[in-house]
Amino acid sequence: MRFITFMKRNYIHDDGPKGCLARSIKSDGHNFPIRTSKQVYRKYLDEQCHADEGILKAFDECFDEWKKNETDN
Repeated sequence: MRFITFMKRNYIHDDGPKGCLARSIKSDGHNFPIRTSKQVYRKYLDEQCHADEGILKAFDECFDEWKKNETDN
């Protein structure tokens, strides 16, 4: 499963920073990078979305969770 799909399925209704990130990914639509590295995603969030530290921290946690989920399956 793509990271984008993982975020939308698991966090779209979350009230915290993870939910905010999921909704941002959804609203960015085709502009959000697809199937790329953690560094590219983070750079996009930082430079294009001007994400604050809370969102970037949530991204790191979610990306690691997604990666672990992908390797476990």
